[in-house]
Amino acid sequence: MAATGAICAEVVRSGLPLAVAWPAVDQIFLQNFFQSVAEGSPIERSLNRARQLCRLERGEQHPPTWTLPMLYGGSQQGYLFNVAAISTQVHPLPGEITCTPLPGMHAGVTGLFHGRRLGTLDLPTALREGGAGLVHISGPNACGKSTLALRWVREAALQKLPHLVVSGTPANPITAARLVQCVIPVLKRLGRKVESDHLKDGSITLRDRLVTLVDVLTRRWGILLLLDNLDPWPTTDTRDGGDADLAWFFSHFLQSGPGKTRILVTGPTAPQKVEPWPSWVRLVVLDHLTPDLLAGIGLCERSIFSRLPPGPSTWAELGNVCQLAHGHPAWMRPLLSMHPEQLAQAPQGDPLVACFAHWPAAERVQLAMAALPNLALPTAGMVELTGTQAETLADWRETGFLATWSGTTGETLWKVPAEIGSWLAGSGYLPVGPARQAHRRIGAYLIQIFEDNHEDLFGLTWVDILMEARYHWMQADDIEMAAALSGKISHGLEIQGLFAELERINRQFLAWGSHPSPCYWIAQSCLGRGELEQAQEWFQRSREAAGDRYPVEQAVAWQGEAEIHLAKGRLDAAREGFQAAMELLQGAGDLDGEASMAARVAALHVRQGAPEKATTYLQHALTLQEKAGDRMGAARTLSRLAEVDMARHDFTAAVPKLRAALAVQTTVQDHEGESTSHALWGMLEMQRERPEQAVVHFARAIVLYQEMGHMVDLASTLPVAGHLLYTLERFSESRQYFTMALPLLRHLGQNAMLARVQHQLGVMDLLEDLLESAMDHLREALQLRGQIADRQGEAATLCQLGWLARRQGLAKGA
Repeated sequence: MAATGAICAEVVRSGLPLAVAWPAVDQIFLQNFFQSVAEGSPIERSLNRARQLCRLERGEQHPPTWTLPMLYGGSQQGYLFNVAAISTQVHPLPGEITCTPLPGMHAGVTGLFHGRRLGTLDLPTALREGGAGLVHISGPNACGKSTLALRWVREAALQKLPHLVVSGTPANPITAARLVQCVIPVLKRLGRKVESDHLKDGSITLRDRLVTLVDVLTRRWGILLLLDNLDPWPTTDTRDGGDADLAWFFSHFLQSGPGKTRILVTGPTAPQKVEPWPSWVRLVVLDHLTPDLLAGIGLCERSIFSRLPPGPSTWAELGNVCQLAHGHPAWMRPLLSMHPEQLAQAPQGDPLVACFAHWPAAERVQLAMAALPNLALPTAGMVELTGTQAETLADWRETGFLATWSGTTGETLWKVPAEIGSWLAGSGYLPVGPARQAHRRIGAYLIQIFEDNHEDLFGLTWVDILMEARYHWMQADDIEMAAALSGKISHGLEIQGLFAELERINRQFLAWGSHPSPCYWIAQSCLGRGELEQAQEWFQRSREAAGDRYPVEQAVAWQGEAEIHLAKGRLDAAREGFQAAMELLQGAGDLDGEASMAARVAALHVRQGAPEKATTYLQHALTLQEKAGDRMGAARTLSRLAEVDMARHDFTAAVPKLRAALAVQTTVQDHEGESTSHALWGMLEMQRERPEQAVVHFARAIVLYQEMGHMVDLASTLPVAGHLLYTLERFSESRQYFTMALPLLRHLGQNAMLARVQHQLGVMDLLEDLLESAMDHLREALQLRGQIADRQGEAATLCQLGWLARRQGLAKGA
């Protein structure tokens, strides 16, 4: 024991805080540790080898988890060697220690791991067996919250239990929308396509999707879900930045019960107490920085704390304590040499970042290149980006600094902790040039992951990858690249109907820098929620931010405002907006955009009864599209020109345009354009009183609408075609089209057309003596026409019901 004490004293005298659990100090440890040190191995490597040999000898029954810097082993008692108690003389780090001390050691928080296991011994078992359904781990920065949680996740992975880790960063916090997005690919991989499709359906509100998610988690699917660094705990008070949807998710989860799922949450502060907490909720609060703790790890003498207010200290207060400390160990020297202004610049007063400021520039740049928070990298990627050898990475895994698991291809992936990213977070700790270059390299690496569709391999969603990339391009001061990435993310969120998340990420962008793009996307989020006035205000802000520097963005904002005017029936204002956008795009040389706006102006002229002006703009659009080689666009414009000809009853001029348009659309397989042209040609033949030819074109349009899933167009075309077939006495085909239309019209709530179809089916049933079916159709038609106050239609249906009553011999009813 004396020999062990001597070697440990030498370790801490060298400046390494060391904690060893007594059960680990046995013959196996002593022999291998001393032999390794005698052979000249670095102390960290010697500790790791001794630990590995203990594992080989004992297996998993007594895992030796006492190695630096984490103490999550089976220890029941321990002792922390204090350098101040051994020697007041400070020695420099010996040259043979080649491995840099791990995170947590520089920060002086090794003592926070001492004895931690005692209070959490039962939690992994409780998580497995259902005694704990929700565990929240809170505590100060760098006290081991994520490490403890990741260890439990790693244990679950070793037992083949499904698990999902969602990590929050300042650039990409955990939100309800992110949670839904992260679960979707996991469900898809497990073959749960129905639930996966429901969660990504943009037509369903986020709250309804969260209902499905809770149901999936509690009743259908067992998983260990880790929400790492959830800050702050979500509340319904959005004024304080709370995520009301995420707060609702937790509330609903607590009410529904954990079921098959277990949720682990880490964060700086414990959630506000809810009375009563369910019995399966556990709150774990890790140690605060108390005077006894700080004195125990040799940070300073107890007398120093007489100058501080009583109670637990924060990391910000710790910086002030260090300025007053005496007898400090060597690893605190860089921190103590900092000025108060430098300390204040450290994010959250983190001493780890403060020490990083004093490392050599080359080492800082090397670490900056590795600043990939919350990524899972293959071994080759870790070696390339960090400059660390694979053997050292394995040592780090043994100490708990890094976690690994198998990716979808079976390859070992490394989890990079957020602490590395925090070193780069403070722009003052790297020279401007190297810092920006480091961020560019990281951002480019992340974009490559996205373009290669490898986000699943890293355990992340495509949004997570691009959000991290956007953050790094922001830090590289490349606003255009950041805006482009933000646009990609925003477009995806808009399609998924996640409008609150769409607004949040773009407000986050605006807090960093001015650009028209985020204003435009915030306007789109308002449109998605039906907030037209707010959307118009944000489109105006986008125009102002664009100015003369961004003509395309200004044009897009004009277009957005014009769409709002159009929705409100302000046709003149809408036309002026589209025209302003067209002129800006013309100046920018955007032929496609200019042609599109010209077509919008033409459509408004048609609505306002000015077909000649509409023709002028459409001819201009056609010229631009032919110049740009846009055959598909030109064909669609020909269809629009034919529509204008039809409005002027110039059917002779319309037919060749439709024929030319269809020839191109069939060739290039433009099904949407082809369906529109066939529908127009069908209407043209109806106006020419040629129903046989009209039915042919409507039938082709119906087939295309079905293939594309265009339910609205299909619902409006089926009754027209059905009526034409009825007039042609092709009753069987007519009934088929009417019957196909019924469920679509009900789903879309188009009661007027639904009443007409029901009436027509009732009349057809009467002709075929299907009296009971006729009664059902006519009664529903009568009810619908009464609801929409269609008096003329109501009278017609009543007449048919009277005729039906007579047919049934009910004279009194007639």
